[in-house]
Amino acid sequence: MPTYLVEHYWPGVTSELLLEALNRGRRVMEEMCVEGTHVRAVSCTLIPSEEVVFSVYEGPSAAADRRLNERAGILVSRIVEAITVTDDHGSLIRGNQMPGRAHPASPCPDEGDDVAAPMTDAKQARGE
Repeated sequence: MPTYLVEHYWPGVTSELLLEALNRGRRVMEEMCVEGTHVRAVSCTLIPSEEVVFSVYEGPSAAADRRLNERAGILVSRIVEAITVTDDHGSLIRGNQMPGRAHPASPCPDEGDDVAAPMTDAKQARGE
C-alpha cells in the first residue's frame, strides 16, 4: 500500500489540539475501514515553532488520506506520495514493503494500536 506524507499548516497548534485531532482521526479511520477504505496512521510530528504537523499514512490513495483528514476536521495543506528510509541499515519502505523482510502493517487499526503514541512519547521526552 502506498505511503503519503501529509503536511498540515496549523496556526496555534499545540500538542493538546493535535492529540484531540489524532483521536478524531482514529475514529474516522475505523469508520472508513468498515466502509472498505483502509488507511493507517504511521507517524505524526509536530513542529510547534513552525506551526506545522507532518503525518505519514498508508492508504490506497492521496484522495483517501485527504478524505480521512477532512472527515476528522483536520486541515490539509499538501499531500505527497513518500518513501520512508529507516535507520534499519538504510532500508527503504515503500508502503508496506521493505526489502529483505515483511513489514507487518495492518491497514485497519487494531484495538491495541495507539496513533497518539508518538506525541505521548515526545511529551515524555520533554518531561511534560
